[in-house]
Amino acid sequence: MTPPVYAPPALHFLIADFSITCGTMQFTFWCKTDTLCYLTLHLSHQEPIIRRIPYQKRGADFELSSVTCFVEVATYEQIEPGDTLEHTFVVPLLAYCQQHYWYLTGTQGGVPCKSISQIFHVHCTKPSDPILTTDQNPYWNSNLMPYYTSAVGQRWTPDHDYAPVKLDLLLWQYSTRNKGYFKVQIREITGTYCWLEPILWEVTHYGPNLPTRYNHIYTTWPVTGFTALTTKAYRIVVYPILYWYYWTGSYWRRDNTAARIWWANYSPSPYYPRGYAMAGCNMYNNSLYWINAGSADMTFRLWEIPP
Repeated sequence: MTPPVYAPPALHFLIADFSITCGTMQFTFWCKTDTLCYLTLHLSHQEPIIRRIPYQKRGADFELSSVTCFVEVATYEQIEPGDTLEHTFVVPLLAYCQQHYWYLTGTQGGVPCKSISQIFHVHCTKPSDPILTTDQNPYWNSNLMPYYTSAVGQRWTPDHDYAPVKLDLLLWQYSTRNKGYFKVQIREITGTYCWLEPILWEVTHYGPNLPTRYNHIYTTWPVTGFTALTTKAYRIVVYPILYWYYWTGSYWRRDNTAARIWWANYSPSPYYPRGYAMAGCNMYNNSLYWINAGSADMTFRLWEIPP
């Protein structure tokens, strides 16, 4: 007699924990299952509809059975490879302030699971806090000195159009014995003399208010008034304003050579491919061009409000 052949037991998974995090035109869904499996997320932009299905049993009418109408628009695989206990999905938003719905199916060792998860949903509002742009170099291993008539600048070219709302620079005092004011500007690169490049934004700052040297403390300014375009190139410029003072030990002496601060940089820089520092411009002589300082990038960060 041929022995009976039994089907393998059905495979199941259970969602034991989950979290949903809204981001910039995307949300991140993380979940943990009770068994190793590989999950797929099924997304809809429409609210699922549950329909009751009548059926008859022993001559009586029932409406206890139901079917869920789910309009699937896309599927997303988990980020983690293979069967795992923790599963992460990054899903683009169709728009802010719109409900998104999804459920999960899975496999174990490539074999489909019988389980289907509950339906999840999220409503993400538009972020209002500034976010870092890709125009940044957060690293430093050296420093350059804007001093007297000499300016230091950082070239940058945005990879998307945006309006900068905040600028961070890693600047330091040259010495506590030096005091005076300096300019921070954003200029459009036009290929003309450095002093004649159009100023799009600027601020004046007091040197002694900067951190002391080698402190990783950013100085931050709000930025307004212009939109950075991918079709143009820009420069962050820092230079001291004449006149500065030097403490001799008994009195403050006016001394232009005391007009010095430090700006941290990384050299050579692999971190910001659309930049490189430019130095050696005399901001008080309108007959000079910027001099290429090589492959150094100044330490800077630009922020924007998400679109």
